[in-house]
Amino acid sequence: MAEIKKNTSKARSKSGEQFVLEDDDKYKYHCTACGKGFMRQKDNFSVSPSPYYQGNHGYLHICRRCMEKAFNYYRDEMFNGDQDKAMEFLCATINTCFDETAWANAKKHPSKGSKVSVYFSKLNLSQTKGSSYADTVMMKEARKIENAPSIQQVESVKDTTVPIETVRLFGLGFHEQEYEALQFEYDDWVRKYGEPNDKRQDELYKSICYLKLQFQKAVQNGDNGIGALAKAYKEYINAATTELEDRKQKQEDSVRLDPLGTWIADIERFAPAEFYRDKPLYQDADGIGSYASRFIFRPLKNLLTGSNEADREFNLTEGDGS
Repeated sequence: MAEIKKNTSKARSKSGEQFVLEDDDKYKYHCTACGKGFMRQKDNFSVSPSPYYQGNHGYLHICRRCMEKAFNYYRDEMFNGDQDKAMEFLCATINTCFDETAWANAKKHPSKGSKVSVYFSKLNLSQTKGSSYADTVMMKEARKIENAPSIQQVESVKDTTVPIETVRLFGLGFHEQEYEALQFEYDDWVRKYGEPNDKRQDELYKSICYLKLQFQKAVQNGDNGIGALAKAYKEYINAATTELEDRKQKQEDSVRLDPLGTWIADIERFAPAEFYRDKPLYQDADGIGSYASRFIFRPLKNLLTGSNEADREFNLTEGDGS
């Protein structure tokens, strides 16, 4: 037994891995692959964002050493040295999301230790929490939209939630979540300042949306220079808001100065006058013609011709009333 413990200690010192091994009757956690026992999960098992491990404090059931062995086997025996395919396949077997950004960072990590362990440490759990391999499949579908070379290619993508009008509005190159964020921001500006009156205002809305998305991504990724970007975003928002407020004020002033013209324009815009079927009913909608006929032209006619025509209100013909 002493010899076994001695050899185990040597193996640990060579590999540099921090495994805590105890007697069989004291093991609290076990690897379901090799059966080895450990007193604690930390440092011995990787944390996964997959909901399938939530009841195990988020830790995988397979120890880090076995995960590395599985990765090496998939890479060398199944995918001819392709470590990207090996890592994705490993994630599929343990039903955990495969995040390309985290894997790219793991491959660049200077440590000579396990890339698999580094991958799980690089996963942003706040963003990937609750993600299983099914989410990887959906992300791949989203990337079909992001990498589509044309609008027609986007239209051919199945099971997408992105309206083609949104893609036309903001252009190619975004994934589904980004399109959703862009459209939400655009609609919010429309709610506050109305539909764009011209291309300049439309481009202003879109520019704000692009900057907001860029700023959000920089915050999420912890990019350097976030302060300068925040300042630029704030200055642009202030300038854009000032311009939109001026536009809105001019429009409101125009309405107050020309209410009749605005009313006529609305009538022509939403229900052109020529389309009214009962034209006599609408030919004197404001009553000006009737007023002139009764109180200007009728008295003038009596004055010039000597006639005694009464106002129609007091000039009932036979059958008009009793």
